[in-house]
Amino acid sequence: MQPADMVAFISFMLMLGVVLTTMIRSLSFSTRRKEATRAQMEMFKSLADKLGNSQDLLAWLQTEAGQSLLKAPAEPAAAHSAAPANRILNAIQAGLIVVAVAIGCLLVNSMFPPHDRDASMTLFYFGGIGLTAGLGLLASAGASWWVSRKLGLIRDSHNS
Repeated sequence: MQPADMVAFISFMLMLGVVLTTMIRSLSFSTRRKEATRAQMEMFKSLADKLGNSQDLLAWLQTEAGQSLLKAPAEPAAAHSAAPANRILNAIQAGLIVVAVAIGCLLVNSMFPPHDRDASMTLFYFGGIGLTAGLGLLASAGASWWVSRKLGLIRDSHNS
């Protein structure tokens, strides 16, 4: 196997791994969210069955307990309030990984002999694109952190 073919194969496998990981993570999040919504709907259904008629249900919903139940999110409050910080940390993690892989591609690029220009250029392009994408992820994480702080979604730990 030629070095250029090996580089192309490894690059393809890395991209396939990233795509599959992203898909599995998205499906997992979607399934968790669907289960939480289904549990909440079952609770509302059983509550409606127990209260009997619509007047009883309406009267109960006017109480403080009924109002708090209607305002309760499908996910726990702690997970909801930590969502901006978790997304920012995920972007930082992905950005650092992509930057590290890109730097690795650029370092390996410098190790190829001058006569194997195809493999060298492939690694150089992947390294350049990866470095740009990784730095973009880090910049977007920084911007998200700044906006989240300005909107009050994230509080400074020393001020709280």
